[in-house]
Amino acid sequence: MTDTKALSEFSQSLAGFHRRNARLVILDAVLFGFGFAILTPFTILPGFVRHFTANPLIINAVFAVFSAGLFGPQLISCWLYEGRASRQGPFLRWGIFSRLFLVPLVGVALIAPRWPRAALPAFFVFYAVSTFGWGMSTLLWQELLGRWLDDDRRGMVIGVRFFAEQAATLVGGIGVVIIMNRFLFPLNYGIAFAIGAAAWGSCYLVLMFQREAIYPVVPARVPLREFVSQLIAVLKADTSFRYYVAFIILASASTMSFPLYTTGSMDAYFADASAMVRDRYASICNVLFGGFFALGSVVDGWLSRRFGYRFGMIVTSVCWILAPVNAAVAANVYWFALTFVLNGIGHGFFLVSLINIILVFTSPDRRLRYIAITNTSRGVFGFLFPFAGGALAAAWGITTTFVATAAFMCIALVVLVLGVKRTADGRRL
Repeated sequence: MTDTKALSEFSQSLAGFHRRNARLVILDAVLFGFGFAILTPFTILPGFVRHFTANPLIINAVFAVFSAGLFGPQLISCWLYEGRASRQGPFLRWGIFSRLFLVPLVGVALIAPRWPRAALPAFFVFYAVSTFGWGMSTLLWQELLGRWLDDDRRGMVIGVRFFAEQAATLVGGIGVVIIMNRFLFPLNYGIAFAIGAAAWGSCYLVLMFQREAIYPVVPARVPLREFVSQLIAVLKADTSFRYYVAFIILASASTMSFPLYTTGSMDAYFADASAMVRDRYASICNVLFGGFFALGSVVDGWLSRRFGYRFGMIVTSVCWILAPVNAAVAANVYWFALTFVLNGIGHGFFLVSLINIILVFTSPDRRLRYIAITNTSRGVFGFLFPFAGGALAAAWGITTTFVATAAFMCIALVVLVLGVKRTADGRRL
């Protein structure tokens, strides 16, 4: 049994560190959002790959690499680090490692016209290594939010954090529009990648100053086989969490369409336009997506205090059903813009709810496992679904991919509403 005094000291540390840590979390969000506006796998990076190929399989590979790299390594990270009292050191080391591998992307962009056959594979290699390091740190970051921020005020801070992130994304997106307008390919992407890498690298300089509250219960590290058996036991024991993981897997089908929203509409409405016009359009899509992402995140941060985090996932599902449906039936580029609005709102609700709901499911000493199971499921299926979407688009047209995405999201919504109710100890999600 955990010492009541030790738990009380942990809670007091959280309350004492909260204000300082909350400010640093928001400052980190501003830097991260500005960088993500440039290095986003939703719009800008698919636009870069489109300079090399029109093949939807290769274009969707951007998001597949992003999903696999960001979420795939998290079970490994959980097994390696859940036996440590402090998580901040490994988090910072992996984060800095991941950002260093963004720097070569600048050179890749600049050599693209001269050596296109080398540039595209090099882009995927450096991006994959960078996202792997990011994935090793992301699990720890998500759990550290529960060690940096006071429980009672965490939901609102995370909502404000994502609003600040997406507000910065909006500013960064406008900056990308200016860069795409003023410079030709490849210099436009070279400049953009350099700015994005600098902004993302600065995040970890900020997070070095966080104060971590050390939870008094530290699980013993177990052999890998036993660790996997314990993860299976978690799924068997917690029915609501089991349905939640099923929802996350089904919701990963939304990744079938994410990169194709930009490149598909680009090909449909700007097929004969110059490369500069197409790059400009991609950057405008990015601004639209980021602006409504910001709106969705701050609204969810407020609504979740009243309706719970499950409600945010329901809103996400509805948005991710309507977005591909709109993309399939849009008659012009202005109508198609609603897809980026819905996708942005859905992502805002999704990320705020995703981070908070998993911190509610269980006690701090078991959070890493719950986060690892959830995010690894996202990583595996987030890697497979983009390739499936690209294959559908190549074989039967992009509209087929949009319809399939909407169908999977309808099933995901049913699983969420009927299966995800309360935590194992009866608390509202």
